[in-house]
Amino acid sequence: MKLALLDLDGTLLENENPYLELAKHLGIEDHVKSRVVKYLHDELSYSELIRWEVKALKRAYKDIYGLAPIKGDFERLLGTPIVIDGVKEVLDKLREMDYQIFVLSSGLYFIAKEVMRYGIPIGNILCNDFLYDTDGRLSTIRVSVKGDKIHAYDLLISALKVKPDETFYVADNAFETKLIDHILEKGSRVFYAKKEHKIFEMESLPKHPLFSEFTSLADIPKMLAEGPAQA
Repeated sequence: MKLALLDLDGTLLENENPYLELAKHLGIEDHVKSRVVKYLHDELSYSELIRWEVKALKRAYKDIYGLAPIKGDFERLLGTPIVIDGVKEVLDKLREMDYQIFVLSSGLYFIAKEVMRYGIPIGNILCNDFLYDTDGRLSTIRVSVKGDKIHAYDLLISALKVKPDETFYVADNAFETKLIDHILEKGSRVFYAKKEHKIFEMESLPKHPLFSEFTSLADIPKMLAEGPAQA
């Protein structure tokens, strides 16, 4: 079995961070961004970040609309996600190359469902989601995939019993830093999206023969066929 693990936000979808996008709609983008930076510098745990973001987003929504957010409110604010050009063709090509495709994201499930129409089964999508109480009010975010994704990655690799040299991961920003190092250490390839104006760029990129940058998703099948760079 060969395994393609893909990040979602900023990799398959245009928007890099749905939590920050919500914050932008609610006028607290800089406030939330500053907390994310603290998390990326290990000054907050992921659970602390999520708890704080939920409280901040709920409070900001109520300040604007006078009511606590209920099911559908944040979804409407975010709207329909924009899929990056060429996603369908790349996924089809990877299947032709006998790859099983999984999405591994700390983003939100209702957004991830957008890529199901490209043939990714619901069971192959690992991500987080909004949770609501019995009255439909937003309660919290269910964390199935923590920010660094390492635990979710290890569980998936173990369950599927795939070899490192038959696995690759596609990433796009600083949230992936620890996972990228972990994957490279395990002996799997990493493809990293090279684009301008990222919100959270990695401070430095690994100098490793299994690490490659790409400018278009269409580059990935070609790079896989060519094999990794020589050390």
